Amino acid sequence: MLGMDVDSLISYLATPAAQIGVIIGLVQIIRNLGVKTKLLPIASLLIGMICGVFVYGLVSGYGIIKGILIGVALGLASSGLFEYGKTYMESRMNSNKKK
Repeated sequence: MLGMDVDSLISYLATPAAQIGVIIGLVQIIRNLGVKTKLLPIASLLIGMICGVFVYGLVSGYGIIKGILIGVALGLASSGLFEYGKTYMESRMNSNKKK
């Protein structure tokens, strides 16, 4: 087997998923403060890097560099997930209008 029990696997997968949700929420707060839409992906990337450094670099002991890299992935994932959800909802609303 992989040498990982179910509880470890769940916590290993839940942490990034929860962080992505937090990043999306924080970016929405920044958006509501009036920041230009084109700057939101950069905000997502920076918040992801901060989360990555804090959670993975300092708390989990992966080191600062690995924390930054994981944070970049988290920021990009949260930005992409938000854009996908937004595009999906817009297409659903447009298809309902055509009916």
